[in-house]
Amino acid sequence: MPEQACACFRYLLTDPQPPLAMVAGIGLWTLVAANCPEALPLAEASLHYRTDAAAQTEAVQTAAWQALLGLGDPAAIPILRAYLADGRASRGARDQLVEALQVERGHPWRAEILQVHGVPG
Repeated sequence: MPEQACACFRYLLTDPQPPLAMVAGIGLWTLVAANCPEALPLAEASLHYRTDAAAQTEAVQTAAWQALLGLGDPAAIPILRAYLADGRASRGARDQLVEALQVERGHPWRAEILQVHGVPG
């Protein structure tokens, strides 16, 4: 079953027509839960999701950074650092990531990600 979920959401997330925010969010979490090999690159690509609807952009980018943290792969650290430094990223999604890491003091990557952003660890 995980293989089918991986294939389905890989297709939905790479379709030239951008997915709806709800579909993208569910897809990213499904890729993480199913431990799909393409979860990390698809979550990274989703950090760059943009649409005219600011709320959709924020929702997809938030789901993307949540998926990256959920994977538990240290390869996500430089990806999240770059995301926080990206001036084109959704301000709301970036702020939520910073807030989540500030609140979750025990997260193993907290200091590495926030220090780059100029936020005290």
